[in-house]
Amino acid sequence: MPAVDPATGEYMTGDALYEVARQVAGDTLILAFSRGKDSLSAWLSLRERFNIIPFYGYMVPGGLSYERESLDYYERFFGTKIYRFPHPLFWGNINDLVFQPPQRVGVIRAIDFPNYTNMDLARVVAGLNGVNDPLVVFGYRAGDSPRRRLLVLREGPIGVTGLRYFWPIWDWNMERVAQALHSAGVALPYDYQLWGRSLTAIDYQFAQVIRAQLPDDWNKLLEWYPLLEAEIYRHERVGK
Repeated sequence: MPAVDPATGEYMTGDALYEVARQVAGDTLILAFSRGKDSLSAWLSLRERFNIIPFYGYMVPGGLSYERESLDYYERFFGTKIYRFPHPLFWGNINDLVFQPPQRVGVIRAIDFPNYTNMDLARVVAGLNGVNDPLVVFGYRAGDSPRRRLLVLREGPIGVTGLRYFWPIWDWNMERVAQALHSAGVALPYDYQLWGRSLTAIDYQFAQVIRAQLPDDWNKLLEWYPLLEAEIYRHERVGK
């Protein structure tokens, strides 16, 4: 693995890790930007060292109001365009008929939407900017969860064969993340006031808050997921 210190056998961190990324990818990196604290911290850690080209995946085409507002804010803060696409999970949900009424099934099956990945979107963004064989940044931290820790320790913070990825803050703890955000003076998105984290799904914990507090966004969700009301009913009336 390219990010292992030959002297210690440990994964590299800090400046040594960033230098490996530069040797692999040059001066330009593609950032899979989620608007979450770790994604923001990764961007902050790299912005003075690399040219960062970020992209974001909307939960529904065109995005919900607080997604768009926060993306506009981050574009101003970083002085960088953020490319915007429907999230790969959106296409997966549609193909899997999540909260879809029977009359849509035939149409969805006939269209047969492709199942995209974040790496697919990264390659699109790279192509639009003349970047060949991009190295894609994700804000993964080993301390985020046991599953994430296992992934980082198994795969290493930089991948150069197959999926070319870079996890620049893999070794950061929450205190360091908080300090980076505070020092930069950057605000977390509205999601953190609603859920304490960025939006990642459309299940009950997220949907019921949007339904109660953001009626326009709720109506937009219902355009794409007409049976989403059933998720609310199942939890509030049935219990699970």
